Amino acid sequence: MKKLLACLLTALLLFSGTPIALAQSVTDAEAAKPNHYTEGEAIVCLKPESLSRDAGSSLLADMDVLMTLDSAPRVENADNIQSYRAAEMAGIIGLVRADGLSTEALIDALSQNDRVLYAEPNYVFNVAGADSPSADITSYKDLTAYQWAYNNQGAMGGRAGMDMGIEGWDKTPEASWDSVVVAVLDTGIDYTHPDLAPSIWTRPEGMRLDGGTYGYNSAGTTMAGDPYDETDPMDDMSHGTHCAGIIASGWNGHGTSGASGNAQLMAVKAGNDGGGFSSASILKGYAYIKAACQNGVNVVAVNNSWGGQYSGIALNEAITQVGELGVVSVFASGNEFTNCDENSTTVWGLKSNPYVIAVNALDSQGEMAYFSNYGPRSTDIAAPGVNILSTYPMSMARYCARLSTDADNLRYNSFEDSGQNGFSFKKLYQNQDMEIVSGTFARDGVASLKLTTGAAEVNGSTLDVAGLESEPVDLSALAEKPAFLSLPAVTPIRDGLSPDSTTLVVSAAVKTVENTFLPLYNATEPDKPLAQSHAGLWSDNAFILPDNTDWADFTLRIEANIFDTSDQQNPSSLSGEIYLDALGIGSALLPYADSSGTSMAAPAVTGEVAILAARYPEDSSAKRAARVIGSAVWAQNLEGTSVSGGYASLKNVSQPAPVLNRALPGSGENELVIDGYFFGDSPGALAIEKSDLPAENILDWSDTQIRVRLPEGFTGGEKTVTVTQKADGGSALSGHQSFELFDSNVFYENSLPLPDPKAQHSFYDMTAQSLTALNGKLYYLGTLDDTHSQVWRYDIQSREWTQLETENSEAFIPSDATCTWNGKLVTTALRSDNNHFCLALYTPETNRWELFEHPALSSLLGASVATSGDTLVVAGGMDFSILSDTLPAASLNALRAQAASGADPEALSQSLSGAIGETTVDQSTLDFDKLFVRDIYTIRPDKNSLEKSGELAGGRAFGKTAYTQGDGLYMASGYQWDKAAGAMTANNTLEHLKDGRSAVILKDILPTTSSAKPEYVSGTLRDGMLLAGSQGKVDGDLYDTWQLGFSSGKGFTPVPKRMGGDLILELTGTAYNGQFYVLGSSPSTQSEMLFRSTAVETIPQAGEQRLPEAPVTPAGPDTPDPAAPNASTGILSGPGALAACAALLAAMLVMVFMVRKRTR
Repeated sequence: MKKLLACLLTALLLFSGTPIALAQSVTDAEAAKPNHYTEGEAIVCLKPESLSRDAGSSLLADMDVLMTLDSAPRVENADNIQSYRAAEMAGIIGLVRADGLSTEALIDALSQNDRVLYAEPNYVFNVAGADSPSADITSYKDLTAYQWAYNNQGAMGGRAGMDMGIEGWDKTPEASWDSVVVAVLDTGIDYTHPDLAPSIWTRPEGMRLDGGTYGYNSAGTTMAGDPYDETDPMDDMSHGTHCAGIIASGWNGHGTSGASGNAQLMAVKAGNDGGGFSSASILKGYAYIKAACQNGVNVVAVNNSWGGQYSGIALNEAITQVGELGVVSVFASGNEFTNCDENSTTVWGLKSNPYVIAVNALDSQGEMAYFSNYGPRSTDIAAPGVNILSTYPMSMARYCARLSTDADNLRYNSFEDSGQNGFSFKKLYQNQDMEIVSGTFARDGVASLKLTTGAAEVNGSTLDVAGLESEPVDLSALAEKPAFLSLPAVTPIRDGLSPDSTTLVVSAAVKTVENTFLPLYNATEPDKPLAQSHAGLWSDNAFILPDNTDWADFTLRIEANIFDTSDQQNPSSLSGEIYLDALGIGSALLPYADSSGTSMAAPAVTGEVAILAARYPEDSSAKRAARVIGSAVWAQNLEGTSVSGGYASLKNVSQPAPVLNRALPGSGENELVIDGYFFGDSPGALAIEKSDLPAENILDWSDTQIRVRLPEGFTGGEKTVTVTQKADGGSALSGHQSFELFDSNVFYENSLPLPDPKAQHSFYDMTAQSLTALNGKLYYLGTLDDTHSQVWRYDIQSREWTQLETENSEAFIPSDATCTWNGKLVTTALRSDNNHFCLALYTPETNRWELFEHPALSSLLGASVATSGDTLVVAGGMDFSILSDTLPAASLNALRAQAASGADPEALSQSLSGAIGETTVDQSTLDFDKLFVRDIYTIRPDKNSLEKSGELAGGRAFGKTAYTQGDGLYMASGYQWDKAAGAMTANNTLEHLKDGRSAVILKDILPTTSSAKPEYVSGTLRDGMLLAGSQGKVDGDLYDTWQLGFSSGKGFTPVPKRMGGDLILELTGTAYNGQFYVLGSSPSTQSEMLFRSTAVETIPQAGEQRLPEAPVTPAGPDTPDPAAPNASTGILSGPGALAACAALLAAMLVMVFMVRKRTR
């Protein structure tokens, strides 16, 4: 990242400090005017060979280094704007201050130094001259022509007719329509926005309901930790206001119009100013909505444009609670371009809830958005979600020439015709191309300016670039000078390269009165003199015009580059096409903006729900959700991406297709009952796996339920059930869904009991779970509320669960790495009072936890623990302390917390890269191999001893272990640092650990799965091990359990039986006494958890038996010498501090599903 930014900012020197060839020569210092810069300061660029500071340069001795340039600064040749000379190699830019010298004198003195390439004033940038947005709605023009989601006329690159077909969406609603209320559970709503104020719900006078006049704030605190006022749901992030406008922006002839003209918007602020939500804030928001319903408020829908990796039983229950009161919950599916059927997401966990609609995103051509999640079982429908125009908070208003009135745009180019009051441009580079074109890429109308990059010599190397310079115009007569330049741009998606790895960089400069071209700073990110965006999405870039602009000779320069940032350490320049459109200058701030994401698709469907609630008030909420799904317009290109295989539309709402909600065993032998909606009153056809049942097998048929007898020899498993309505003169409509039908020999044969989810709900609320066997019992260990451990015990003989109130459980936070040793349960953990790594040992006889610590282990995370002979073995892990000199403590703690909470490797890699990117350290100089620990330690807690006994073949964290009978340990899976990829990757080797030595004995062992982030639990077999978790197909058959024989010479191969039909998440398991047990989350079961076992061939469990009694070595000193191999703090017998480590293991944040312009 630093290399990319250095390259880009170096290129910007084209614009700065370079005299323009004029008839009368002037110097920078002579031309500079007061108030445009900080007096007595200068920005200086040193030549690359002059990086050291010698005693002969007193002005430079105390220079503040602002940036190190990894490529040479370029300087324009005044005689030819297309010619550049390259300096030798690299350099630095710094800030020089000189007390007692004017800026003019300082620049003059610096210019005499032959080490200085150039010097210029330290300019001041601000948004002076920009007004606040108008609260008068009549000051805004009609923007509905840009809202393609509801009326796609083929402009802006769209396909005519590709819209939701909502009649009257841009008209004043009928007075006879019943008013309904839609809750927007998001970052709040700007209830002062002139387009939203008429649609905002207000709490009736005297109603006993928490919150304030416009809704409720459950967000807790801001990112800075300041508490929110629960009575004020004002949006301080923008996301909720944008979603609200899509649903029900009121139409009044100006601004935008939402989907539903009859909806009132209830603001429920659960997300903070950074777009983060917690489970607690979401559940409090749902509790408020439930209370409102119980108080008679006609809430018909709640929009949820957020999500995460899990949903949880509590959220599912909250949704059901309000669903039974008439509320449909609409969810965004997410923006990771992942199959939600095969990867853990919020909507995956909600797929069996009949009150939920999960929404994918569609573009204006009718194609699935490149970023959108999908899932033929777990998502329901697609809706417009690319370049969606909607409302924005008044406090975050921005200039956008495309949306401004003609009077507000002092100059404007939409490239539709030559009569516009715009700019004329010439190209900057000889090898580039430039032409006005019509077609897919247009921001306003159908035409745009197409630039094709060309090779140019920049800083001594070849770079693909495109640039423009405007013909000078005299704007000096303008009474009010424009404050901003609006410069929308896009580059197309290209085959073979992820859009997220295709970075378009646009920069601009303006001629100043100092006769230089000064880089313009981004209006939304004022610290950046450029704008970045990903391929396929228009970016409405806005830049600040400085006070020292030369208005009498107004001239712009624009430059655009495309980079491949898939390798962030070594970005490469790409050739390609760039489109510019709707370019203008002005000052009017507008509280409207375009955004893309499934966050924008969900509220479009929520608006449809509001319309249907008025049109079909007799529908239950489950039937209303089904009507939305069943009325989707089927599209071949969307088949297999959702349940409906189509996109949301009101064109078919009176004749929806069948929607199947669940399939359950009937009361008779071999009977199956299908529940859902819109089956028709007369029998149609029912097929299982595309095989029609005979008519005589259909026992009962109604519009909402079908009862059938399954054919002889039917085997259970995951099956697709299709219901087809009886044809009445036209084509018959069909609907389908996949269900897990009956237990069968496909699945683990033993279905085991679980605690009552209503009476023993804490069992279902635990995180970082592990399942370990000890003396005929299974122990289920986890973390509750991220503050303390909790243990449940399952008696294998009686099949009963018991919650254990263990002593000293508050002293540590357990992980999911466990084993048994000396008749005790052992887990790796973090101490609650100091966050140090430790081992927690539980003794069943005393019902007490004790902790073992050692300085050599204190900074570990993700280490594996196992028993070998009479010793405990701790191997591998991650050690963030190697970055203590690189990252601030807050960043280190955040990374440790993320790793400790089981963050996926991709997210952890990005966080690590981002944290280092905030520093001045070049990532390429860091050896991340050292972050992954190789050390192997043998430990005897009863003797208070620890010694380093060897090293792994390479650093590995979160590895899975298997014990043997006298042949050491084996380790598989886990993660490592991949230097080539510059990221954490799965470790694909099998390693044998014995007598302090370790060797890789097999490579390429892991199964090929469909999951983007494979996760497994393990169990020890006789001469082998099991992995269970992520699903994969072999020869067309689906598997989720895999086995490996240590002596087989082969990697993991599939086991014929699966845990269940669904992907099982938050999984833990163990092999014990002839059974492999698994426990995890499954939305297809009533309790949303699954507990099963299957027969396997095991060996006696290591560490289950007590060791012979031996004298105990006295405990060492409190602070032993880390170098001493046997030093230890001993087993801690006292209770640990009660300080909760909430800062380390904060509540999981779920982020808004809006595509962001991320810095790569």
